[in-house]
Amino acid sequence: MNRVVETRVLRTIGMLFGVGAAVFGLLTLPVILGQLHVTPVAWTVAALLASLGLPLALGIASAFAPVRAIRVLAVLVAVGNLLALATEPFVAGRTADAGASPWVLQLTALGTTGAALGLPVAAVVADVLLTGALVVIDRAATSAQPLGLIPIQDGAYAALFAAIFAALAVGAVRAGRSVDTATADAMTAVLAARDERIRSDERARVNGLVHDHVLTTLLVAARSPEPIATVATDAAEALRRLGRLAAPHSSDDPLDAGELLDRVRAQLTAIAPDAAFGFEGERRAPIPPPAAEALLGAAGEALRNSRRHAGPGADIEVHVVLREDRVDVFVVDDGAGFVRAAVPENRLGILTSIESRMRQVGGSAVVRSQPGRGTAVQLCWSDS
Repeated sequence: MNRVVETRVLRTIGMLFGVGAAVFGLLTLPVILGQLHVTPVAWTVAALLASLGLPLALGIASAFAPVRAIRVLAVLVAVGNLLALATEPFVAGRTADAGASPWVLQLTALGTTGAALGLPVAAVVADVLLTGALVVIDRAATSAQPLGLIPIQDGAYAALFAAIFAALAVGAVRAGRSVDTATADAMTAVLAARDERIRSDERARVNGLVHDHVLTTLLVAARSPEPIATVATDAAEALRRLGRLAAPHSSDDPLDAGELLDRVRAQLTAIAPDAAFGFEGERRAPIPPPAAEALLGAAGEALRNSRRHAGPGADIEVHVVLREDRVDVFVVDDGAGFVRAAVPENRLGILTSIESRMRQVGGSAVVRSQPGRGTAVQLCWSDS
């Protein structure tokens, strides 16, 4: 999963963390200078590097370093803060001022925030609790006067204060991760829907081809008194189209209106040479290949239906109406006709080869027929 948002959130928090460390350091500077006589210089330098130097380095690295390096540096911030707290009682002298806590205790929120950026939630909780416990120990060990419950109160306050910053950091990073997860899931769903649509379109294409050319040719050869030459032509066309299925499905260049009319005439000559042809209107804009293919395929199936079912002596006409915003193709016969509701749903001719084919390209198909009064098929595709 590509964690773009989570990474952006992590970098933003890291850079803000560096700014916060600088502010905390400036606010704590007077206390640090006032307690230089209490702790050894070497320890003070090491504690400053661990408690302030590492957070500042994390803030700078968050702007450009890899995510793994940022997280490692964040863990070092948490560990450095705990080490400074844990070693304080062993090196610090006692002070008579009960209100003066060691300066390192004032930077505990930096360590727990670092833990939140680099560790799992359970480890962050453990870090917060351990920080609070070390504050209690440090406060009690470095005071020359009895403090009663003050160390416990300071430890609880430090843990609560640190937990707030840690929780904000964990929540922000998790929110970014949730956004990335939701984005990945949405992309997966979109790709799955696209793949299903492609498979559905391919099934419809294959079903239409099988019905329009393979089954029709077999039925004509078995039952119809069509001339042998016509059956042979249909068979050759079926073989040619089946061969094209093995190649990648690609679109040709867009067709202009004249090319569409020429292909309709050629189709009419091949399927029903005695049918009449006419057109009206004009269109300057080209017709996209999918729309042209659907119009020609559906018109061809309507012609084949008329040739097979209209009956001997029936007149068939194909009429094309061209407009700038749409194209209509009418296939009309005055033959036997049929009852549309009586056609079984498993018959692919009208459902798949005509209606579904036009719907796939955003067009429509209307089939009107009455027994004894012929059949009219209107195919429509528009640019809108």
